[in-house]
Amino acid sequence: MPRTNKIAILIGFCALFSVPIMYAQGQNEGPGWSNQGNFGMMGGGYGMMGNNYIFDGGQGSGKRIGIPNAKKAVESYLAYMGNQNLGIDEIMSFDRNYYAIIKENHPEHAAFEVLINPYTGTVSPEPGPNMMWNTKYSPMGSQNYSNGSMPVSVEQARQDALHYLNSSGQIYTVEKSPDVFYGYYTMHILEKNKIIGMLSVNGYSGQVWIHTWHGAYRKMVSYGEAVPTR
Repeated sequence: MPRTNKIAILIGFCALFSVPIMYAQGQNEGPGWSNQGNFGMMGGGYGMMGNNYIFDGGQGSGKRIGIPNAKKAVESYLAYMGNQNLGIDEIMSFDRNYYAIIKENHPEHAAFEVLINPYTGTVSPEPGPNMMWNTKYSPMGSQNYSNGSMPVSVEQARQDALHYLNSSGQIYTVEKSPDVFYGYYTMHILEKNKIIGMLSVNGYSGQVWIHTWHGAYRKMVSYGEAVPTR
């Protein structure tokens, strides 16, 4: 995949659910802002997250644990949280990590996102929008989630994403049905109908944040454990 200018990101440490992790916060032209101009696709800005033991799965050695074992790791993580209204909606495999969406017993809203180290099975909240914009499950979310409604609609979020993506000069699309979290949307980036990455759109401002930490997409398994309808 062609690489454009790397996204500038600022690295910091913070805690969520009492698990130490790293997060990426957008600068003037970073992933937290819907600016025109080139952007880094999956892996484009990853080098700046470098040697973190949770996210640097692509630099690991040995055999990957596989999606079934990644699922078990997430189940243990959720059991430790003690919230029985949460379950695994899907797990995606990327070169540098496994990614899972956690949903509530609600047909419309996802809860939060986690990453799983593909070699050790370590589970951690995903950085970026999951930590900065999640108005219910992250203490860093500043909006009152109430019933989860957001002024930016699903279709407007898709248009904001497309505007941001296509300003790079490349032709990309996004999925028609993004996952709806408290405070933001997350959706797949598509090239010729194939998943090549992921981004999130703020449900209050329309800001776009590219997930730069996954690496190349491999496969996805859907579970829908906590969702009555999808």
